[in-house]
Amino acid sequence: MAFFRSSIFIGIIFALLCCLLCILNTDSSIGFSGDDIQVINQAVAAANNTVGQFIKDYSFMNANNVDPVASNAYSWGTSFLLVPLYKLFGLNNIFAFKGVIIGAYCLFIFSFFIYLAHKTNRIIGGLITLFFATSPFFIGFTNDILKDLPYLLISFLSVVSIDYFLKESFLKKQIIYSIFVSSLLSLSVIFRENGALPVLVLFFAQLIKISQLVISKKKISHTAVILYGLPYIITAVVYTLISIKYPTFYLKGFIDFTPASMIKMTGYYFNQFYLNFFAAGKIFSYILYCFVLVLSAYGIIKKVRHEYVLFIYLCTFIIYAAYPVEQEIRYIIPLIPVFFVFLGLGIYDFNNKYLKLTGIITLVVLCLFNVFVLSKMNLTNRFLYKHTDNGTISSSAKKVYDYINKNIPADSKIIYWHPRAIYLYTGRLSFQISDKKERLGEGDYQISIIGKDRPGKYYDKEMYDLEAKTYIKEANVYLKPVYRNDNYAVYEIEKE
Repeated sequence: MAFFRSSIFIGIIFALLCCLLCILNTDSSIGFSGDDIQVINQAVAAANNTVGQFIKDYSFMNANNVDPVASNAYSWGTSFLLVPLYKLFGLNNIFAFKGVIIGAYCLFIFSFFIYLAHKTNRIIGGLITLFFATSPFFIGFTNDILKDLPYLLISFLSVVSIDYFLKESFLKKQIIYSIFVSSLLSLSVIFRENGALPVLVLFFAQLIKISQLVISKKKISHTAVILYGLPYIITAVVYTLISIKYPTFYLKGFIDFTPASMIKMTGYYFNQFYLNFFAAGKIFSYILYCFVLVLSAYGIIKKVRHEYVLFIYLCTFIIYAAYPVEQEIRYIIPLIPVFFVFLGLGIYDFNNKYLKLTGIITLVVLCLFNVFVLSKMNLTNRFLYKHTDNGTISSSAKKVYDYINKNIPADSKIIYWHPRAIYLYTGRLSFQISDKKERLGEGDYQISIIGKDRPGKYYDKEMYDLEAKTYIKEANVYLKPVYRNDNYAVYEIEKE
């Protein structure tokens, strides 16, 4: 009990350290990625009970976008978390929204330490947790209002609860764990589109557990069968009920299990892991990366029989790699903690059997590496200048939204490279046409970025006359300038 109490205290310290670093890094902007805007859009729809209209409008916008932007509705879990804050502050407190993401990650830090310290010891668990708590990647990622970090917490707790559930032999605790697993899996499927993966982990882990019982000739009680089946029933019921009012639309894609594709995507994600958690291009960091991989592989080899739940979850990487679209490191974020758990287990076993402190030294170097990179981020300076003036809610962007709300009819269609932002802040339908000028006639207004907010991509590269009408022969329309500020120009589309 004393060990548990002290572990809780240490876990809180790590969580508070992480929280401080995240707060120092947080600013008042929303970037141009768009996914965070959609998460907020869905929170607004849930708060205002306008989900049906939201899906109808997003269906229109996505159908008319030249380049795919998003699905018609993401999983709703993170948006649900934002609803109370939206009702309190409206769209005027971005820090509050980001606080939800920071809170979710800090809870993960606390939970991760408690679990790993129990699996290994507090030194190894503490150093690996410190690595996560000071990770420049994760600290930077909490500055985005995305569903990935809340799902990281939910999915990790799901796998941990499955692990404890299947290893428990006392009936009363099995009942508690079964209910806990059921609750977490229900949350998992509403927090991310691939949230059913922990359900698969439960299924295959149960098969292994049942096989072990059969081989050892132990009786499987009727109660155990009920408890094993309960999570599937509850998860299915919860997901079905939620989906009636809050449906999730999945992006259509193809799965490719061919060796060439799988090898390519595996290499891609291992490289992403290196680029995001180690300094690219440095010999020392590459050696450190290889050392981590070797020790993690050692942990898997030595502990796979006992930690089969974790190993099964790690094996779901096959499903990620079978989707041959490069999604960057955020796509496989749920697997990263499990990888580091095996790293901790490998170091724990290696230190006990072979070279003392070798793994500990590796972890110390990893943590020092994080601190070195953090020093380059200049978090103190970022904290002093938290109120930035860029992105989708810069002062010039807000002026455009204000102009639209006051001067452009509510049923107008606006052509703009970031349609989700237009919809969130004005309620107008919007879509982007990229360089397809012939489609200008499908809209009523065109917005161009002309200043520092101009995106670096190929969107909206065409510069139109800011003072007089411009005839666009491809669409047989005129663009009439009606509003302009330092960074944006709005044109009315006049059709012949």
